[in-house]
Amino acid sequence: PKGDINRHFINNLLKSERCDPSIVWNLHLFSHLLKSNGTILLENMHGIREILRIYRPTTNKECISNMTSCYNNLIISLTRIYPIENRSVDYTLAFEDEKEFFSQHLPFRDWGKYISPDELKIKYHIPNVQEISAALDITSSVLNESMSFLKKSFLRKNESRDFRSTKEDNYRELNYIYHLVYSSSCLLKRPSSKKNVDEQLGEKYKSKNEKP
Repeated sequence: PKGDINRHFINNLLKSERCDPSIVWNLHLFSHLLKSNGTILLENMHGIREILRIYRPTTNKECISNMTSCYNNLIISLTRIYPIENRSVDYTLAFEDEKEFFSQHLPFRDWGKYISPDELKIKYHIPNVQEISAALDITSSVLNESMSFLKKSFLRKNESRDFRSTKEDNYRELNYIYHLVYSSSCLLKRPSSKKNVDEQLGEKYKSKNEKP
């Protein structure tokens, strides 16, 4: 079937040592687009997850780096509180023509201008339930898939004898786990049995100063 041929072609393309530069570049741009407002990303989540699913099996190091940036930026955009806009001046001037704005008011005159943050009325992104749920779903599915793959690869507890993995495959999955755990750290619960860092340091310092 034509779909199987295209899928086979894409897999070979993504696993080549020298990937197509256009794929690497577009994936790089896509990773930066995932820094957008979380509410906008949520509206396009189906397409985003489809793209991530297609590129996930890559073993090309440049593509892996861009894929980890995609996951990292996506989870952070969905779960963190951040300003939606980064302006430094509250523009109240209104012009029908954009050229008229730049001719009558030069923005560079506002560089370094002091203004109270309260006067800017900057809007912040505050994650809602749907965004948190989407981030948890992505994190859970990718982590489970990566850990399952590594379990088969390292412990060889696989049901199929046809399972084969390379060091590039393991490198990819370990990178996915590292970056997802980092970006979703605010969502993960700390074990109740672990002590706080200051308690651990205090015990370590106390043991060093104890006289024999």
